[in-house]
Amino acid sequence: MYLILILVLLVSVIYLLFKLEKKSKEITLLKKQTSNHAEITQSLLTTFDLNKLLALILENLTKGFNLDNAYIYNLEGSETTGILRCVATPGVISLKGIDRLTISFLEEEEIISLTLKNHLPLVIEEAGKDKRCSPGLLKLLRLEQMLLQTLYAHGKILGLVIAGNNQKKENLTPEEVERFSTIVNQAGIALENAQFYEKIQELTLHDELTGAYNYRYFYPKLREEMRLASRYRQPLSLAIIDLDDFKRYNDTNGHLAGDSALKQITQILVNRLRKTDVVVRYGGEEFAVILPVTNREGAKKILEDLRKEIENYPFSGQETSKNLTISAGISTYPYDAREARELVEAADKGLYQAKNKGKNQICVYSQTSP
Repeated sequence: MYLILILVLLVSVIYLLFKLEKKSKEITLLKKQTSNHAEITQSLLTTFDLNKLLALILENLTKGFNLDNAYIYNLEGSETTGILRCVATPGVISLKGIDRLTISFLEEEEIISLTLKNHLPLVIEEAGKDKRCSPGLLKLLRLEQMLLQTLYAHGKILGLVIAGNNQKKENLTPEEVERFSTIVNQAGIALENAQFYEKIQELTLHDELTGAYNYRYFYPKLREEMRLASRYRQPLSLAIIDLDDFKRYNDTNGHLAGDSALKQITQILVNRLRKTDVVVRYGGEEFAVILPVTNREGAKKILEDLRKEIENYPFSGQETSKNLTISAGISTYPYDAREARELVEAADKGLYQAKNKGKNQICVYSQTSP
């Protein structure tokens, strides 16, 4: 009898110890998850670079949940008539959008509409058998098991997150879904903050009148491009452009016409130059153009083409005043200078030479020129 009681007590103690160990592991896991969650929150809410933020969100949604893939979509338009443009998936991040992964709003895309309307996480365990998932969507995403949730911040839908596995795995637990939802909610706030920060940066680095980059942006960008030129042993040219007799044009036609001319010249520069070139409103009627991977001869040809186009452009008021023209000086790294300020000074001297030659000229800086 006593032996049976002892055995019962021993089994009870072992069972209690087992339960305590299991509970201890659960508490340890919870502490770890809480710690990780705090780290994730801190990272998301203190990262303002959109590319880095999108990469961070993807990492937390895939590695953090052992999922095969994830997609982050921006909403363009409304949740009923807009387009979902994919801006990030592992290996590819593009703020302009990944065209092949764009989702248009079609009636058959019921799973997308449901997610956007409810603002809650939606779990699809077997997408191939779910009638709400259209064949087109399945082919696009190639996910059999899916988690979807709206990116939402302060009453505004920003986009959508879709994550999941290529093949069916174990069902996602309610705890995993809740944790996923928490991260997506934080990601929405973080993205809104980053977008707002980027807009502020854009405003501080762009000229209000013309939309070109401003002087504040110029020197850091020039130094950055010169570092790249040095690393890859490529030339880089700089042009300083000045509108000839712009004060006379303003006096004759008025400041509104002058402002309009500055905008039009900016558009000519931006439209005719390469995407890698940088247009800066350097001063009142002065512009600077950074031309990466461009030698003296290439820069001279580019500026000559611009000079001719501006000379022949029908600016307002030219019927009563002399045509607007430009003069420009060109300097090239590393031949003329190895420091940013020296390169600017050399281009300025080239501009001075162009003015001395009668204006409406392009002069490549030369130390031997007067």
